[in-house]
Amino acid sequence: MGSDDGSSDEEGFYDPDIYDEDDSSADNSPFPHVKPLPYKIVLANDVLKEMNDCIQEVNKIFQIRPSLVKRLLVYFNWDKERLIDRYYSGNKQELFTEAGIGDVQIKLSRTDLQRQNSSKTQSESGDCMVCYQSSQTIVGLSCHHQYCAACWQRYFFTQIMDRGNSEGICCMDSQCVIVVTEKFILSMLKDKKVKDKYNMLVAKSFVDSNKLLRWCPYPGCGRCARVQSTEVRHIVCLCKSEWCFRCSHPFHAPLNDCLLLKKWLQKAIDDSETTNWLVVNTKECPKCHAVIEKNGGCNHMNCTNNSCKHEFCWICLGDWKPHGSQWYACNKYKEDEAEKKKLTKQRAALQRYIHYYNRYANHEQSQKFEKKLESKIQSKMNAMLQENSMSWIEVQFMKDGSDILCHSRCTLKYTYIFAYYLVCSNETAIFEENQRDLEHATETLSKMLEDEEELNSEVLGEMKIKIQDQARYCENRRKVLLEHVQEGHDRESWQYRPELV
Repeated sequence: MGSDDGSSDEEGFYDPDIYDEDDSSADNSPFPHVKPLPYKIVLANDVLKEMNDCIQEVNKIFQIRPSLVKRLLVYFNWDKERLIDRYYSGNKQELFTEAGIGDVQIKLSRTDLQRQNSSKTQSESGDCMVCYQSSQTIVGLSCHHQYCAACWQRYFFTQIMDRGNSEGICCMDSQCVIVVTEKFILSMLKDKKVKDKYNMLVAKSFVDSNKLLRWCPYPGCGRCARVQSTEVRHIVCLCKSEWCFRCSHPFHAPLNDCLLLKKWLQKAIDDSETTNWLVVNTKECPKCHAVIEKNGGCNHMNCTNNSCKHEFCWICLGDWKPHGSQWYACNKYKEDEAEKKKLTKQRAALQRYIHYYNRYANHEQSQKFEKKLESKIQSKMNAMLQENSMSWIEVQFMKDGSDILCHSRCTLKYTYIFAYYLVCSNETAIFEENQRDLEHATETLSKMLEDEEELNSEVLGEMKIKIQDQARYCENRRKVLLEHVQEGHDRESWQYRPELV
């Protein structure tokens, strides 16, 4: 096997015509508050070309068939250096065996496939080992397991379309470890849809194993980002989606730690039902702090703790004895710090989480509503164009305001995750002030854009100035907040609550 020649008959085992998007790669820059780092958005076609370049680069060293080089690279997760070290430091035949490559290549009986293989390929004859039918299209591998072309096609269809498998597809025999070569798979695939899916899966495996490449997570995009450094985080794709290169979640500044985002999202999933139920159905006894579940309509509660037996009001948690004529005092909210201090640690932690989660969820819900606002804004822009004889450029202030609103709402959403994990400090107080200012500016801009005021020439000019000023102010407050957080990250001055991380 090691003495195989460097034939390039398989250099074209990818079909470049299947990726015919009329799109070009483009460089993109993050927002100005983030230090710009280079990255490029590329298409699947470019990924396949890069993968072929990698195969040819290694093949110049090994001087064996490109299909074998590709199989070895897959086995080593596309790590060229590790493959080269292993190739020259050990037994080559053992390496081929480990990678599932047999010592004899594919043997085919069909005339057109014979022409694609070397002159050593011999025809096989006999019955298919699956359907047991004789055929002129019986195909045998180096393991001598023989199947008809129809069975191979059905097998590959299942592997590719149903299981999403493109790498390391073995012989159909369940006990056989021989890996089917890519050339043979492509020669068997007649359905363009299956062939397209196979090539996409191949490209995906290459991207997934490359630390400088990552697919855009937006459904249906099909592009990926290539960075020059793993320090790059903020990606703006050509499909307009913004995401984090490290974790593929939507870009989550000011939360710099992807692990904290993952922890928060998992906690939200795990605790959502439990948290809601506890808030609605349980309270603490104001005397012994035992958790009480309300199981009836009456608000006269008796603590079930045998050593307590305290009687209190479910509504206000006050002693039950003074109630009666003063019953309706329960509807009045009282800020009592002393009562707050009586909460158990568990209850206090729960209430703190609920505080931040509710505000996070509120901004997430507002994001969804404001996405629907985009269509309303587009209608307003069309009305301005038709009824007020404004140019396309003149009405873009509405779209610009909508984009800034969307970015501000997204930033605010993640500020509450960031704040939840923070230890209180002077820096935290400054952060909360910036958060409050941005929140107020965002709500004001949202109200302006949602305003149903009739658009006539008398009010249009004034409205345009107000929206532009508010949008600039909102973006400025967002920039101030993010810069302050980034400065803290650079100084490593932010401290997270150890019990939460």
